[in-house]
This record gives sequence, structure tokens and C-alpha cells, in this order.
Amino acid sequence: MHQMNTCAIVSLCVCLVSHCPSAAVLATEGPEPDDTSALQRQVDAAISMRKPVVLQSRVYRISSSIVVASRRANSVLGLTIQGAGVGNTVIVWGGSPEKSVFVIKGAKYGTVAGLYFKGTRALADLDFAGNGSSSNMKISTVYFENPATFSVRLGNPQDFSEVSEFSFESVASANATSAGFEIEGNNSLNENFYNCGCSHEPACVSNSPLLDPAAQAGGNFNWFGGSVSSTPDRTSDARHATFLLSNGATYNFIGVRVENSSTLFYTSNSSARVMVNWIGGMWYDWMAEESNNEIIVLADAGSFRSTNSVWMGKGSFYFGPHTISNEFEGDDFRLGKTGQVLNESSRNYFARVPKEAPLRLVDIRAERF
Repeated sequence: MHQMNTCAIVSLCVCLVSHCPSAAVLATEGPEPDDTSALQRQVDAAISMRKPVVLQSRVYRISSSIVVASRRANSVLGLTIQGAGVGNTVIVWGGSPEKSVFVIKGAKYGTVAGLYFKGTRALADLDFAGNGSSSNMKISTVYFENPATFSVRLGNPQDFSEVSEFSFESVASANATSAGFEIEGNNSLNENFYNCGCSHEPACVSNSPLLDPAAQAGGNFNWFGGSVSSTPDRTSDARHATFLLSNGATYNFIGVRVENSSTLFYTSNSSARVMVNWIGGMWYDWMAEESNNEIIVLADAGSFRSTNSVWMGKGSFYFGPHTISNEFEGDDFRLGKTGQVLNESSRNYFARVPKEAPLRLVDIRAERF
């Protein structure tokens, strides 16, 4: 009988036997408990041959960083790391909490997809460095469950070159110890999240330099659809909020559902012109928050606009006295009875807004729940 090699490529290559000619050699399944060396060899070969890194439906046990970089150029154009799907291709980290699982340098116009991260604490699961310039990568159908400092870090204190225009699609982060997604560097701009989520973390997305020593504040991002729960996992401050915003820019949020997360936005830089558009959003907090809970903390110089959104919980917005404008149009404020976990009056939602702060309410509704 003759051994048959068959490989079909659509962006996903399935190898029926080893030595598939159209993809880099896959890491062997063998009895070896640590797959680090084999996977690093596979990655190096794939980049050298300009092929996708194709990961099998199996568990990969990693004990030191897998470096994804070209030896011939600053960038890896068309980098593709393709797993067999969440729950099928499982990356189990067992290395140092001060190291990252994948360190990816100069990636452009490529894809990372179909992976599930588990194991012990890491610095970051996917750690992207500009290496001159990194842009237009798509991260899709990836689930992060291990307690990494950051599930994804875009930019780092050692490399301030841009990591921009990244697209996240159906990506979820749980249990990160600082933030699910960290953006660093003034040139790391316009990251976009589609149908993504965070759960049980201090922050979901941050561009604050406070979370990473020696970091530079990151650029803007946008979030469309998806849901967030229990993030932040405690009372807010400069390190705990669903979205930590530190750089002056426009941020757009459309159709986002946030549950049991005490503070939605927090800005720590009083001079940054942070401009937030919250459209068709839902903020539901059934936790027993204190009456002085701050749903939004927007420092001076910024602006906030909410349109056709639902607010249901306990606490108040805070807008600095020198903010530019703060508007709610067509929003629905849900109320509860005395002793419940909801505000008793729509006025409670604005109790901490200074008289000097501009505030405009248009066609808002108060509904007792």
C-alpha cells in the first residue's frame, strides 16, 4: 500500500499524515509531556517557508515562551496561527508568571484563530510587539481562561512601535489578573472588538499605563455587541473598571451588555479629552452596590453621550466639572423599591454629578422594575 498525503487549504490545512507538503511540519503528539521545543520548531519552519502554523486537535503543554518572529525581516506578513477550534486545540501554560505564552513580533495582515488557553499564570497569552510596525491582524474564536496578567497585550514597555487596527471577533477573556485586553503605546490605535466578552476580571479593556510598569498610554478602541460580566470584580478605582480609558480619543460602544460590573468607564487622566459614545447599551448590576457607587467616572476635558440605552443598578454617574458635554437621549432608567439593589429614583443616577458639569437629558424614561 502507498502512503497518501492529502492537504486542502482554505486558510485551514488538514493533514492526514505527517510531512504534509503544503503546511509546516506539525508538532508530534508523542509521549513527550512538554511540547515547547517541538512547537517552537514548527513555528520557525512555518515562518521560514511562509506557511500557516497549523495546530492539531490536542493539548499542547508549554513551559517557556513561543517566539513568533522572522529572522529575515522586521515583520511577518500574513502570519496565520490556526487551531482546530476552542475546546479542541488547547494551550496549557506551565511556565513562569513573568513570561508570555506567545510572543508575536511584527505580525501583519494575518489571523490567530481556534485556540483555548488554560494553565497557570502568565504575563500574557498573546503578547504582540510592533517590532517597527504591526497591524491588521484578526484574532477570532479564541478563549482565554488561565489567570494571565493580560490575556492579550498590544505593545509593551520595551517596544513603543505601533500595534494597530487589530480586529477581535468572538474572543472571550476570563480570570485575567489585571485586564483582559491591554493596549500600550500612543501609536497603537483603532483596535476593534466584535461580539467579544470578559468575565471576572479587574478590567476588560485598558489603555492605562498604570497596569504595566514603564508602559506608555495606549490608543483608542471600539466595541460592538458582546457581553461583559463581573468586570470589574470589586469597587472601582484607577485599576478597576469595565473599560479603563487614559488617552484622549473617541471611543464607540454599540449594543454592548454589561452585567454585575460596578463601574463601566473610568478615566484617570484629567487632561485627556476622552470622548465616549454609548449607543443601545445595557448596564445591569444586580450586585448589592453601595449608594455611592460610581457607574461612570469621567474626568475633566472629556465628553459622554448615551443614546437609547438601559441603566439598571445602584449608583451615580460622575462627570468632572470641566467636562465638555454629557448627554443622555432616549435612555431608560430602571428603578427599584427601598432596600432593593436598584436606585429608587432617577435622580439617584445623577446625584454625584457636580452642578458645574454640563448635563443634558432628552426624552429619558424612568421605569420601576
